[in-house]
Amino acid sequence: MTTNLAECINGVLKGSRALPITAIVRTTCYRLNSWFVDHRDEAINMIKAGHTYCEELTNVIKENQRQSTCQLVRSFSRETGVAEVEVASRSAARHSRVYTVKLAENWCDCGEFQSLRLPCSHAIATCSTLNLDCGQFISPIYRLDNILKVYGIHFQPIGNEDYWSPYSGLSFIPNPVMRR
Repeated sequence: MTTNLAECINGVLKGSRALPITAIVRTTCYRLNSWFVDHRDEAINMIKAGHTYCEELTNVIKENQRQSTCQLVRSFSRETGVAEVEVASRSAARHSRVYTVKLAENWCDCGEFQSLRLPCSHAIATCSTLNLDCGQFISPIYRLDNILKVYGIHFQPIGNEDYWSPYSGLSFIPNPVMRR
């Protein structure tokens, strides 16, 4: 996880690492503002089009639904949504895999249900067997109205450098030999 975050930050700073610190801050602020505006507009357009979830999430759910059609479900409790889901092996040499699903706890042996907070194919197969809507098990964090709350924050302009308060700290003199 930390490597991906570091690469993300490197991507943000790409092309501006050799600039003075004020220019790096300004560039980072402008890039973040641009991304927030783009994601906010995208979320608003999807909400206006009547979508509840983004297109990527809808595609993941459709793929999980497609995979769930080939799974055998043995229900143990309708009230708690506990079931075993048997997934046939794709190769003849391997045995089928069995996953335990607990809908009331949003839990599956595969771990996808817990980590992504949306129903995996095993949970969808269980919902289908129990005549439940799998949409109720999708975390509200994926709803477009919640995504809009994240990107709804508006940045303020940095302002002219002439109006900044003067810096009274230590001076840093870069070594020109170290410059790339």
